[in-house]
Amino acid sequence: TFEGRQNSVYAVAVFPDGRRIVMGSADKTLRLWDKDGVVRSPNPSCKIHSKRICSLNFSPDGAVLVTGSWDTTTKVWNTKVWQMQGNPIDYGARVKCVRFSP
Repeated sequence: TFEGRQNSVYAVAVFPDGRRIVMGSADKTLRLWDKDGVVRSPNPSCKIHSKRICSLNFSPDGAVLVTGSWDTTTKVWNTKVWQMQGNPIDYGARVKCVRFSP
């Protein structure tokens, strides 16, 4: 059980190491949890999109996370420092799925 969620969760991704989970939700936040259900987010209340986050995907090595949102953007995050890399990419329509390609 992951406590502390106030809004609907729309996206879940497991780090490739299997020890951490990231959740994106309707409140526009990204939360990082360890395997024991403890919040490990650098800033758990930080809204990273202007609308709900509905898709997440890690690079195979876990160094990068891509988020997709109903605000029509995708963002690329460095998971070591939890900072956005580059600028958001605007697709002009809701982003419902993001995936890395091998």
